[in-house]
Amino acid sequence: MLAPEGVEVGRVLLRATPDGEAVALSFSMKRPDVLRRVLAVAEAEATAHPRLVCGFSGRLPMPAQGFELGCEVGGRVVWLQRYAFAQAAMALQGRDGWLFLDNDTNGSVDQHTGRQLIDAVQLKGWQAYLEGAREAAAGYGFRHVLAVVPSKEQVLGECYPHARGAVTPVDQLAALAGDAVPMLFLAPWLRLQVPREAQFMKTDTHWTDRGARAGALECVRALGLAVERAAEVLGGDTFKVVDYEGDLGGKVMPAVKAPTEFLDAPHVWSLASFDNLLPNFGHVAVFASPDAPWQETLVVFGSSSSVQMLRFLHRLFRRLVFVHGAGSISREVLAHERPAYVLLQTNARFIVQAPSADFDLRGMIAGKHAEAGEALKARIAQAVGAVGEDSPDAFYGAMLVQEVAV
Repeated sequence: MLAPEGVEVGRVLLRATPDGEAVALSFSMKRPDVLRRVLAVAEAEATAHPRLVCGFSGRLPMPAQGFELGCEVGGRVVWLQRYAFAQAAMALQGRDGWLFLDNDTNGSVDQHTGRQLIDAVQLKGWQAYLEGAREAAAGYGFRHVLAVVPSKEQVLGECYPHARGAVTPVDQLAALAGDAVPMLFLAPWLRLQVPREAQFMKTDTHWTDRGARAGALECVRALGLAVERAAEVLGGDTFKVVDYEGDLGGKVMPAVKAPTEFLDAPHVWSLASFDNLLPNFGHVAVFASPDAPWQETLVVFGSSSSVQMLRFLHRLFRRLVFVHGAGSISREVLAHERPAYVLLQTNARFIVQAPSADFDLRGMIAGKHAEAGEALKARIAQAVGAVGEDSPDAFYGAMLVQEVAV
């Protein structure tokens, strides 16, 4: 740091933003390179120059947002510059304030434009998965459908800044499945909803609860059930609008929010008869609805978009079991539940990686439990302890008891 001639600088100050405590640093480093560049001091004279010691060095705990640089001048503090940390943008700004995912590990933009397709290895994996799903359905006697929840650019393409490619991963999967596999790609159905814009969140990657309701009803239809009965059960639902930042609104600077619809009801996890509380993959939750129109069991092997559908589906079946695995199938769960219906659900941006028809749910639970903090482990132990030994939910609690014992 070099001050103008005649200005005496005391110490350099750093503080994390916002509201961090200042760290004071003394000038301690000789910087002849700075004198040569900034003051045009000759190289031979730089090493003896009176302002040679103009450099500083220090450490600051990594701040969440950034830091400020200042100094002491004449007994007072002067803050000179604020620095912010920025990642590669993960939110793509479209028309009318719509935000879309960008620079994500799934390559959403490249998938939509056709630059990234399902490779040969993963296509073989999908073939094995689809055959495994058919074999499981025949063996256990359930009806099933593979539902692919679209990314919002596949429904609101007019708001997206990139054109759709001639062939995309969704096209590849549809061709692979053909007519022999009950696959439901929900983009065409969501495009028919009025208004289409109400089906997705402006500042989040997910669909709205209204969009999830439309998707849930179409899944019921695809399972061969009377969608009119389902619509009657859900007919009294109301929605509330809140300003919502979502998982994309915070990825732009400054952060933005948008009015977003949510089902006016308790959070779905609060209604579960059993919940193993694990985050994402390996999460298992069970719901019981004795007065549901269908007195059979529905097993949902799904992803985060399934969570929003659960707000509607759990009221339609006497027993519903949700396993988070982006469509991967646990044979253990099938053997235990003997369901009448199975919903396999994944998100469109995930399909470049094939799911598994033999998902190791126990192994996933073991890994997630090992990663959990002590507070979460205590909550899990309490949840397991609340399940009666004769309850069918004890099967899922036992998976956690084994891990707790280890």
